[in-house]
Amino acid sequence: MNFRQAKFDEWVEGDYRPFAELNVKTSAIEEKFGVKFEYSFEEGLGETKLGGFITETNVQFFLEEFRPETEHSFVQVGILHNPETLAIHLDEILESLELTSKYLNWFDENIKLQPHELRRQDDNGHKFLIETFPCKADAVKAMREFESRLHKQTYWIQKA
Repeated sequence: MNFRQAKFDEWVEGDYRPFAELNVKTSAIEEKFGVKFEYSFEEGLGETKLGGFITETNVQFFLEEFRPETEHSFVQVGILHNPETLAIHLDEILESLELTSKYLNWFDENIKLQPHELRRQDDNGHKFLIETFPCKADAVKAMREFESRLHKQTYWIQKA
């Protein structure tokens, strides 16, 4: 697991805001990673499930599911507001949760993920571009799939 659960009093103080919505339920995250979300209540919105987390590189983020007991629930992902690092941190959060960009909806159209290339080197030392992905998390997921095939080729990811 590339992140850990953290109490909010461990976080650096600052302006944490929701910036995106994840198309995944908190129950799936709990089951996959063994973390727990706390039930909470948002005035005017009702019951929610909330969890605070920190990635391996100390990116602090929260996930909050609104209407958790309904089929119309949605999960917001929030991080410290910093326009310069926002896309990088959201990409890292996706990678930590082993999700791809298809699970993500932006609140701000100005946020752009950095495309990444998946490359390989064959047994003869020849290097090839496999595919360019919309973000690093997508490229990492594809690389893990290729590596699981047990070929002796080397794979790596680089910014496009």
